[in-house]
Amino acid sequence: MKNDVRELEQRVQEAEQRLRKLFEASLEGFGVHEGGLILDVNDTMTTLFGYARAELIGRGVLELCAPEDRDLIAAHIAAGDDRPYEVRAVRKDGSTFPGLVRGRSFDYGGRTLRVTAIQDLTEARRALAAMRAVEQRLQTVVANAPIVLFAIDAAGEYLVCEGRALAALGIDGQSLVGRNAADVWRGDERILANVRRCLDGEEFTSSGPLRDAWLETHFVSMRDGDGKVAGAIGVAVDMTERRRAEEERAQLLAQEQAARAAAEQAQRRSSLLAAASRELAATLEYEDTLRVVPRAAVPAMADWCVFDVVEEDGTVRRVGVVHADPAKAALAAELARFVPDPAAPEGVPRVLRSGRPATYGGLDDAALQPDGDGWPPIGTRRPEHLSLVRALGLRSYMCVPVVARGRTLGALTFVSATDPARYGADELALGEELAHRAALAVDSARLYRAAQEAIRARDEFLSIASHELRTPVGSLQLAVQSLLRGVRTGSIAHTPRGFITNALETMERQSKRLVQLVESLLDVSRISAERLELDLADVDLAAVAREVADQHAGEAVRAGCTLEVHAPAAAVGRWDRARLEQVVSNLLSNALKYGAGKPVRVSVDLAGATARLEVRDHGIGIPAPRQARIFERFERAVSSAHYGGLGLGLYIVRRVLNALGGSVRVASEPGAGATFVVELPCAGPPAGAVASSPGPP
Repeated sequence: MKNDVRELEQRVQEAEQRLRKLFEASLEGFGVHEGGLILDVNDTMTTLFGYARAELIGRGVLELCAPEDRDLIAAHIAAGDDRPYEVRAVRKDGSTFPGLVRGRSFDYGGRTLRVTAIQDLTEARRALAAMRAVEQRLQTVVANAPIVLFAIDAAGEYLVCEGRALAALGIDGQSLVGRNAADVWRGDERILANVRRCLDGEEFTSSGPLRDAWLETHFVSMRDGDGKVAGAIGVAVDMTERRRAEEERAQLLAQEQAARAAAEQAQRRSSLLAAASRELAATLEYEDTLRVVPRAAVPAMADWCVFDVVEEDGTVRRVGVVHADPAKAALAAELARFVPDPAAPEGVPRVLRSGRPATYGGLDDAALQPDGDGWPPIGTRRPEHLSLVRALGLRSYMCVPVVARGRTLGALTFVSATDPARYGADELALGEELAHRAALAVDSARLYRAAQEAIRARDEFLSIASHELRTPVGSLQLAVQSLLRGVRTGSIAHTPRGFITNALETMERQSKRLVQLVESLLDVSRISAERLELDLADVDLAAVAREVADQHAGEAVRAGCTLEVHAPAAAVGRWDRARLEQVVSNLLSNALKYGAGKPVRVSVDLAGATARLEVRDHGIGIPAPRQARIFERFERAVSSAHYGGLGLGLYIVRRVLNALGGSVRVASEPGAGATFVVELPCAGPPAGAVASSPGPP
């Protein structure tokens, strides 16, 4: 029995020890009191209040709290209330701390005891204050920053939606709380897709427009303790002003880049034109200038360049082809042999006809194939021409007329071998400016050449004129000296009559020749000054032809030519007889001079209201390149070293016929003679017409 009692006591002691350990291990201060007097406390209680255990046992519970809280504590003890409440606890040193108190009463051996637990709330309140400060700062940020903060649950229902940016969007955030995103954003698939993505567990950033704003939103999924998506939080930042600023910066950057590109283009244009001007100004020789023009464009404006020039007689000559690739120089030189067909509707022929530039782009090998009756855009259908162009390379080109003083002198063609869209408005403007400078250079070179030729012709004329004037003067001097010597010596009476007659005839002939030379010079002066007067009357051209032929009979004998006149019927018109005789005489003298001792035929006929005169010889003939020039002053078909004359006869013929309303032309081949054809309207020149020089004097 005693053993059972001891075992039971031992168990009780063990239980009390365990209970005491739990009592002491609590993080809260525990105290047991009866009737308001403390019976026992744990170590935590002594630490909280700064007392030793012995100092607390027997002390009244109310002494451990501020006076203003003692009634509250007494009421809880009296009522046996176990609800927690807060008091101001007082430590041994008089300091206080906020405490959370909970108590419970219980019976023990017929006694009513109460256990009271107290917890120091100082750290908890400090943490709460800090949390509230963070919340306040967060609310301040959300309220003032251009953002929207929102949260939705797993079903897509808004839990929170607030932020300053909502006002700018015209949205009441509170009105969205409790509503489902599917209802709020019905019809806006972009936003709904973002909601679905974040509720599927994605974290991402999305940008896009919303009403009049541009938002950048970062989505983060919320998960529960099991890792399942419980909703999502989003922060949307109003990027409207930033985006606008970025767009403005982009526009400014684009403008700056455009300005820089324009400046670089202007510099390139200026440098190119300056270099071209220097090269073009380096020479006045015509052929040298023509070769310089295409070189000025390569490689700055083109991979290769072609210059086609319109000559004085209207023919087109390809004077230069320059390629940037030295390996293709031989091909470029070969291309110079080919000139586009004048009948082509496009390319160089079109530009030369219209005097307006043309650009062509997007060209490929198919565009350079002859297509039946169609025309490739380069203005030729010749296979060998097209083959050369393909070998040189052509993807786009620009053709610009070279115009000076209203006259198209040629065309410059700029070619890109690789770029199908090389030539736009800027390149066209640059090409036209280069063509303008080339036109000035070519025109100046032509004028220089013409001036040089005029000086040469003038010098030759002066030499010929002095010779031609000296010949009759010399003959006159010899005849006069012979007669004068006979008179002075008294031998004139014994001089044979035939000698005197021959001397006088020589004097007469040379005097007439001298008069003719002087008259020719005076006629040139009158024509240049537009003072050629006409004495119009009814004149028979057939009779004039016969009379002039009779006057040149002696000259024909001296030239060894037979002279035939065929004028079977009268050809009467209203003309100036003296001028008409001058025309026939000059043509007949020209035929006898160059007739090489062969027959010369003069014929006159009438075709309706037009009289026609032909003077034909069978002499040396006139080369084709010279035929257009023999009617100019001081020009001749052959060298003056072998044939005399001033070179004015045919010039006077044409100007006189112009004054009479008529015309003259020549048909000739070298070695086969020449035929001069004169046509005159029988009605005479138009009323008020005067002779004029159509070209420069």
